[in-house]
Amino acid sequence: MPVLERVNPLWVTVANLGAGPIAGTLVVEAEIGSPWRGVARRALRAPVLLPPGGQATYLFPWPLRRGTRALRLHLATPEGTAGSTMLPLSPAMEPLTGTVGEAGPGYPLTPADLTDPLLLHPFGDLLVRAPLSPPQRAVVRAWAAYLGGELAGPSPPETWPWPDRDGLSRAFARLPLPRPPLAPLAIAVAVYLLGIGFLLPSAARGRGRPAAFAITASLGLSLFCQVFYEPLTGPISCVYRFSSYDAAGFYLEFACLTGSESGEWQGEGWWVELLPLREGEWAGCDLRWEWGEGGVMTVVPVRPGEVRVLWRLAPGEHLAGETYRWEGELVRVRDGRRGDYTSFISPAIEPLWEAIYPRLFPGEELVAAVEVSRPDGGMEWRLALEVRRGG
Repeated sequence: MPVLERVNPLWVTVANLGAGPIAGTLVVEAEIGSPWRGVARRALRAPVLLPPGGQATYLFPWPLRRGTRALRLHLATPEGTAGSTMLPLSPAMEPLTGTVGEAGPGYPLTPADLTDPLLLHPFGDLLVRAPLSPPQRAVVRAWAAYLGGELAGPSPPETWPWPDRDGLSRAFARLPLPRPPLAPLAIAVAVYLLGIGFLLPSAARGRGRPAAFAITASLGLSLFCQVFYEPLTGPISCVYRFSSYDAAGFYLEFACLTGSESGEWQGEGWWVELLPLREGEWAGCDLRWEWGEGGVMTVVPVRPGEVRVLWRLAPGEHLAGETYRWEGELVRVRDGRRGDYTSFISPAIEPLWEAIYPRLFPGEELVAAVEVSRPDGGMEWRLALEVRRGG
């Protein structure tokens, strides 16, 4: 029972009915939108290797967005297409209710089903009637904290208010991009113009040294700009990370992407896109998930002037960064200074901070970290906030 506007678990069973082994690629494709309003395409590619008579079942998370009518599946081999099918979709409009353990309302689940909070996204309510291991409890609490799920019984963790897509895009636009140093270039132009203006008459009378010196100095200063300026040629990304003690072991990330030139961004793990709200903006929003030696990779085309926003849930460790304590006003633990948050928080982290600070309690600690790197000719920011219990 897939649920609309949720990430659903997708099971695909592949059976080899032939007399020889099969080595190929399972391909799942879908289109979102319509040709006259813009189409976004999603594709999943996973390797398949089966002996004669063999069978394998694969489980993938699949985001189901409004405007998706069917999934097309086929097994591609070097000899051609070994099998294909079409999966029509009739999704539920509202989240599901589930029960873990004993019989109860909604859909039955077992503790073994609690492996990834993302796969619980179709559920809005869970009734847990079975003992859970620590990893299973972490999955359920991350689902409740980050995806808005409701747990029966004790009060569940407060849900994270997702940052507005436009707010993330505006914060991304405020991040500083490398720019060529203008001072040496301005001095070079001034030296060239003044040198030509004052020294050209003497050069015309055969005294060329002053003019040669002026031209050499201006060229040297101009080249100096290029030596210290490395233009961006790859994708530009900014990853915002939320994490909380309410969901130990998992964190929520948003990635804003663009590029100074057209190209592709690759991110480890399974990223889901926050598609535009208006169908007409979906054109060209293609995305694919590919399995390789290092696991699944999300591949997204990026173009100059366009910002795309992705999100994911991932396991992670605690942050190591500057720590602040919340006592009704922001207190920096390092030196005990108090003041308004704008005195302490980088403007790039403000979208995260504005979503987090209304739910802080006195004594809780906030850890902030900012990291900038230049991979493959591009630029990547990693901005993170983590809430901890005060000690």
